[in-house]
Amino acid sequence: MMTARVAAEELTAAANSFVYPARFIEGISTDPNAATSATAEPEISAKNSEVPIVTILLVQIGVITPEFLSKNRGYVIVGAFVLSALLTPPDVVTQVFLAGPVIVLFEISIIVSKIIMKRKKKREEEREKEWEDDDDDDSD
Repeated sequence: MMTARVAAEELTAAANSFVYPARFIEGISTDPNAATSATAEPEISAKNSEVPIVTILLVQIGVITPEFLSKNRGYVIVGAFVLSALLTPPDVVTQVFLAGPVIVLFEISIIVSKIIMKRKKKREEEREKEWEDDDDDDSD
């Protein structure tokens, strides 16, 4: 038989899963006071710092281009704020502190991906020039 205290704890955990769905899904915590705990912050910060790495990797393998990233910047900004709303308590300042670095890192990744694409195009042009020079030498 379930005691009243156990029932209340189960009900609180279920209610928190609706209020803080991302925390419940990730298993960080179902305690509403855990939003300010030190254990949740490193996991969220670590995931935020992967934004430029993933973006640059996708540009390197040719899945996306810097133009595509620039064109869809608005979706990333909205997505960052939606995710920060799910991962933080209903506090605007905390949401901005979480979404802000994601947006800044995304902008940095756009700049770096443009540099990568310029270097890649330059290398391709040099290779084509070498091939043309080799073809000219062979025809002599």
